[in-house]
Parts: sequence; C-alpha cells; structure tokens
Amino acid sequence: MASPLAWTVAKDKGLDLTSIAIVGTGPDGRIIADDFREYIPMAASTDSVTAAAPAAVATTAAVPIVGDNYTDYPLNEASIATANLLSHSKQTIPHYYLTVDVTLDSLIGLRSTLNSTLDEGAQISLNDLLIKASACAMKSCPAANASWMGDSVRMYDNVDINVVMGNGDNLYAPLVQDVSSRGVKSISDELSSNLNSIEEGTIAGENFAAVGTVTVMNLGMYGVKSCTHH
Repeated sequence: MASPLAWTVAKDKGLDLTSIAIVGTGPDGRIIADDFREYIPMAASTDSVTAAAPAAVATTAAVPIVGDNYTDYPLNEASIATANLLSHSKQTIPHYYLTVDVTLDSLIGLRSTLNSTLDEGAQISLNDLLIKASACAMKSCPAANASWMGDSVRMYDNVDINVVMGNGDNLYAPLVQDVSSRGVKSISDELSSNLNSIEEGTIAGENFAAVGTVTVMNLGMYGVKSCTHH
C-alpha cells in the first residue's frame, strides 16, 4: 500500500503504478514518497525475484549476442536476481565503511584444533569461522543488525547472513539463517551444500533469493583486503 504523498510523487514523475513493482521502505513495507523519488526501473524487480525463488534456477548462460561493435552476454535468472538485490540495497539503505586489520593467529589455531577431530572431507574453513564471527559481532552490537525503514530503524532478533558464492554468471548469495545461534560445523555443512548445488546446477528454494540482515563476501583468496559493492 502506498501513502497519498507517494501516489502524488509517482504521478508527477509520470510513473504508471499498475505496471511497475516497487519495494516499500516504510513501516511494514509501506511505500513512501521517497521510494518513488528514488525509483529506477530495473530489468527484474525484487518482487519478481522473490516470487521465482521456489523454482530451480537455470545456470546455463544464453549464447552471446554479437552486435555492431559490441557483444551482449545474457545472464541467467539467478545472477540477475543477485544483482537486483544488491542494487536495491545500495539505492535504499544508508551505507558507511570501516576497515581494520585483524590478527587471526588464535582463530587459525582454533581451526587446526577443530579439524584435528574431523575427516578430511568435512574440514572447517577459515571462511566458516569468519562468518560465525560476523554473526557474533552483529549479535553483540544489535544496532548494526538493523535496517532503515524510511522513518524508523528495524532491529532484528536473528542474524541471517547472505554468503556470496560462485563467480561470473554463476554468482549467488544463498541465505544462512540464525547464524549466531548455530555451531560452526552446522554452518560449514550448509555452506558446503549450497556450494555443491551451485556447482552441480541444482540450486532451488527460497534461500537462494531471500534477503538476510547482513551479506558476507570473501575475496581474500585473491589478495583483496577490502571491497564494497555498487
């Protein structure tokens, strides 16, 4: 439902409200005037992404289209969905960036201790531990585990983390729910299962298009110290 002022702003911008999908940032998802002021048409809306979640997502890219001095590389539905979710969050949520260097000797030692009791195929990675640490940090600072709703701040009880996986046309951000209350092995098993589904092209289910309270992207294997998405 849109507020009266939102309808007025939409009309002034010449937007046809019957033919567009927009995610409201007001209380309980209500569409407010700023949503229309900042509205940018996208190839696929967040609503359509969510609606398509239960079905299996095709991972085979379409054939490139060669034009006059250009080539278009069509993306699959999952990549478009991930891009739209990131774009939507960038447009509608206030951002700030903080960077620190961390010594992980103790964490690496903990990983070695845990893995000494596990089979080779069930080893816990540093990434698993960092995702757990991210959830613990969000839990200890509840103000960070929150969303801007237009005229209020919504603080969440659980820490649900979207973990960016894959690359290129097979880029996904499956949701791992309630990370702060789960053990590291449980988190590791779910991440491994999600990665296997991506590699095998069998991904399906709402968790591959659901939006959590925080997103984690690990580019450390490429020598990247910090990154932001736009």
